Amino acid sequence: MSNSRQRVGWLVAELIVVFIGVSLAFLLDEYRANRVEDEKRRVVHNALFKQFSELSQGFDGSIPMINSIFARFLDAYEQGEMPMPRTFVLVVGKTQDMWDAALQVGGLEVMDVNLMFRIVQLYGTQTAASALLERFDRLSAEILVPNLDKGKDEFYDLQTRRLRKRYDWYPDYLQRIQAIFQEMHGQLQDLVEEMGQS
Repeated sequence: MSNSRQRVGWLVAELIVVFIGVSLAFLLDEYRANRVEDEKRRVVHNALFKQFSELSQGFDGSIPMINSIFARFLDAYEQGEMPMPRTFVLVVGKTQDMWDAALQVGGLEVMDVNLMFRIVQLYGTQTAASALLERFDRLSAEILVPNLDKGKDEFYDLQTRRLRKRYDWYPDYLQRIQAIFQEMHGQLQDLVEEMGQS
């Protein structure tokens, strides 16, 4: 009987050792998976943070210049002057490549939901800005450019000093472009600030 107790004791000890070994293997595997997830989160965060920081810095320089150019026209127009409309080459680059890459490597699984939502909002604003600029470019190419060599009487009713109906979209587009650029800039600044704190 003592021999069978001894065997049962060894069997229980072996089971305990196997259980501890399997448990440690699972813990080690979970630890490695968490480290991989943390590294993925860090890489995705740093890549997006870098991209948003660079975009924000670009806006820091371009927003005052755009506002100054647009304000000259808008202020003069509001004061009853008849400034000549101009064409502008404004581009909102497609910056979604980093986001797409982050999603392809599983970045969605490791991102904070609120941060992800704000990034999606930024890209929605960027898409809207691109569409607005495309419409402005099309109108400029079709309506402004063919007439830029003509005098003010082409663009303005000289009695009312207001743009003719054919050109009355112009001030509205300048204001809308300013507004959407300001919105994008604010979104970028908020993202950079939030991401810089984490």
